[in-house]
Parts: sequence; C-alpha cells; structure tokens
Amino acid sequence: MLNSGDIVTEHICYRNARTAFEERIWGDQVFLANKYLCESCSDIYFSLVELGYGFNLGDDMRDLLRDFQDIENARKVET
Repeated sequence: MLNSGDIVTEHICYRNARTAFEERIWGDQVFLANKYLCESCSDIYFSLVELGYGFNLGDDMRDLLRDFQDIENARKVET
C-alpha cells in the first residue's frame, strides 16, 4: 500500500480504442487511470522491462521476480 510522501513511479495507462465511437471521441488511444508503484516494485519493474520480460502492470512485481528467477535457474540447469 502506498502512503503519502512515499517515493513512487507513475505509469500512464491507456488502451486502443475499441469502437468507432471511442475513436471519434478520444482518438486512437483511450487513457485509463494512471498506476503507481512503490520504490522497490519500481526497481523490479524497470529491471524486468530492461531484460525484456513481458508482464502486465497490474501483476505483483515480487511474484514476477520470483517467476523470472525460477525461469533463469531452470535455464542454467539445462545448460
């Protein structure tokens, strides 16, 4: 949970317009509520992005890091 005064990163969220009506009103992209990550989750987020690991911003970053570590450990065992 984020508290007032915490160091956070802000992530602008949007999706593609789904209908001609949405596209007429908002253009190609419909902006959604921004998401915010705490400092430690932001560190994980940027590290995983840099490594090319795909995920959704709503996923738990700590779980994603564990999954990534499991995948990397399995690759090391295979080689």
